[in-house]
Amino acid sequence: MQLYDLLYIISNQFTDPEIFSIKEQIEAILQKNNGKIIKTIEIGRRKLSYPIKQNRYGVYFRVFFNLEPINSKKLNRDLKLNLNIIRYQIIKTKSFFIEKPVVQMPLETEISKEEREEREKKIKKEEHAHEEYTHKIEKKKITLKELDEEKLDKILSQD
Repeated sequence: MQLYDLLYIISNQFTDPEIFSIKEQIEAILQKNNGKIIKTIEIGRRKLSYPIKQNRYGVYFRVFFNLEPINSKKLNRDLKLNLNIIRYQIIKTKSFFIEKPVVQMPLETEISKEEREEREKKIKKEEHAHEEYTHKIEKKKITLKELDEEKLDKILSQD
């Protein structure tokens, strides 16, 4: 028996009870192919890097299981035929990967109050500099008529 790691993504369009039943279907497929499930981890809902089958979000699951290498092709075929899975990957693994916890990445990073205040000050400073610059430009603007008169005065005063 070889230890495998299956990572699969279910479309986010399903409700929680439907996702649970799909998860049970996948486990049944594994058991039908003489696989022995060791551990199942629900990683959770995540935004996909790019749309897959018109899905932008998915629910990730990870399953560690033992399986005879002979049955791996049949398992691959059964997973491909399941329309509820938008992506999956099976890899051979070692047992020490099971003990390592899956790191849950925060959806949004928290910033401290001081960092937020610094960013706001920087933004205000940039806005103020922009306003001063646009004000200077507006002062320098002159009409074509004024420009012609100024040039004429300079030319006449030079002679």
